[in-house]
Amino acid sequence: MRFSISVFFLSLMVFVGISFAQNDFYKNNNTSQESEIDSQGNQKKIISRVDNQWYIGSTQVEEDIIVNAIKSNPLSADDYSTAMMFYYPAMAIAYTGGFGIGYGLVTWIMQGDDVGMYLTLGGVVLAGVAILLEKVSNNYIDSSIELYNKNIGNDSAFKVKLLPTEQGGLALAFSF
Repeated sequence: MRFSISVFFLSLMVFVGISFAQNDFYKNNNTSQESEIDSQGNQKKIISRVDNQWYIGSTQVEEDIIVNAIKSNPLSADDYSTAMMFYYPAMAIAYTGGFGIGYGLVTWIMQGDDVGMYLTLGGVVLAGVAILLEKVSNNYIDSSIELYNKNIGNDSAFKVKLLPTEQGGLALAFSF
């Protein structure tokens, strides 16, 4: 019984790991190739992704270089660390859910045990929670890249401003 549970959880972890390895975790459709000179005279270029390839400006780079660039900006680094705070638990939950699905199916089919059905359903629920957490993480990654690009002169479409009014007060203005 314990051996079959171990085999089931191992197969589930492998299954979920493979499915997450093929996802589009860091997706950003910004393909602009603009650049700006920073205060030290270095040319800073925007980050973009085209067909699962990362670019800084027009140069194709590895994902680690993108992470280092994002961490160089304090605002985008905060969003990136928040994204990783959701991503790593999502992976752990996905592995657990995959193991539950695999082991539950094996137990359910081979032994006709009701425990297998509950393990399978629990694994499906855990896999769903992991997918949800991965989507939240992906949104934070997109936000960190947008903040990085915004701080080098590539402004996003959404802007918030405080403007003076004719009566002498301030007005909050949103532009999309």
